[in-house]
Amino acid sequence: MFNLVIDGLYRILYEEVNESEVGLVNLLSLPGQDNEQYRFPIPGTPNAKSTLRLIQFDLVEGEIRDVVDYCPDYSIKDYFDWAEYIVRAGWTPDGR
Repeated sequence: MFNLVIDGLYRILYEEVNESEVGLVNLLSLPGQDNEQYRFPIPGTPNAKSTLRLIQFDLVEGEIRDVVDYCPDYSIKDYFDWAEYIVRAGWTPDGR
């Protein structure tokens, strides 16, 4: 998550991950404890789906106001069909 303040407006960039289609795997645990389950994509099965989200808001006397959600209409995979995952995200030096 990255935070940026320009012209008194706050902007937060974060990644939203949906793992609902990723299969569960069981991992052995210590003796006497239950096995642990984790979502882990096995080759040939669906990966998690990522979306970059940008929220902009004003902070007035500790109150959040004028929230704008710049969620894209499409997933990153729709824009870049070759992309498997997000490597890095952030702000350019001029804050755009």
